[in-house]
Parts: sequence; structure tokens; C-alpha cells
Amino acid sequence: RLGELVEVARSLVKRYVKLVVVSGGKGEVLVVKKREVIILTPPSIKTLNPVGAGDALVAGFAVGLLRGTGLEEMASLGVAAGAASVEKGREEALSLERIEELAKKVRYRRYSPRVS
Repeated sequence: RLGELVEVARSLVKRYVKLVVVSGGKGEVLVVKKREVIILTPPSIKTLNPVGAGDALVAGFAVGLLRGTGLEEMASLGVAAGAASVEKGREEALSLERIEELAKKVRYRRYSPRVS
């Protein structure tokens, strides 16, 4: 299944966009650029409210983009922002300090397809 997701994302990158991010909720996040594919695993945290996690993920990516960071740091900020958002209740604001703390705990690996 992962290989299929990567191929679909790569086809989008070839034709339409520079970057594709696929998030599956609590699980790993797939980031695909023209010549790079990374898979990120969020840190373990207690989930209070998952509403808005995807929006927070996008905001974290935007912060990394505006800072001019590399792909790994940009993606880690996005994943960390999503994680930080689910720790909070509906009315609580996110803290950039907490996001940066969680970003250090995000794990990533480069995708390499298995040859059968």
C-alpha cells in the first residue's frame, strides 16, 4: 500500500505540484518531492482533541517554508504542530516552544522501495 501511495504522490508531483503530503491521522506522514520521499513518525502523546490536527500540520509546514528550512525540518515542524494540537482542548492555543520541542522527537526515514 505504501508503494502505491508513493507512486500516486509522485505522479502528482510530476504533473501539478512541487510537494505532496499524505497524513493518515494518528499514523505516519508521507512527504513526496520530485527526488525525495520521507516518512515521518509523530512522537507519542496523549490525545485530547483531534479536531484541527490537519490544519495545524499544514501551519507547521508553512512555518518551516517561511523559515527556509530543509524538507526534514519543515516536515518535522508540521508533524509536531499536528501532534501539539491534539494535546490541547478546543479553546487552548498552541505554543511554538511546544511544537519545537515535539519536532525534536519526530522520527523520519527515507523511503526506498522494496525489490521483489
